[in-house]
Amino acid sequence: MLCFVIALVEEAQPIIRYFQFRQQSCFRFRYYASDQARLIISGTGKIASATATALLLNSLSNHDTILVINYGTAAAAKKRPVGTLWQINKISDAATGKSVYPDIIWKTD
Repeated sequence: MLCFVIALVEEAQPIIRYFQFRQQSCFRFRYYASDQARLIISGTGKIASATATALLLNSLSNHDTILVINYGTAAAAKKRPVGTLWQINKISDAATGKSVYPDIIWKTD
């Protein structure tokens, strides 16, 4: 099952339209589903994202394969044109000062 965790409604709109998601009832988050995928709008921040991801994964316990994609602007400090795609190679936590370096899945220029 393909799953998206997205902070803001504005970031989620293209994916909602593409997958023709239907909004589902959920306690705290906006949650969307289609036959192909799921999407939850978490709100901003790492606690909100972690909570929404846990709720989403808990609802999918009967699936063998689950791919979760966290999609959005990632609190980018620099202005980027709408529709620009970039791959993140460093994530810094402002609260702790720690950084992590995700695996680079494909080569870029």
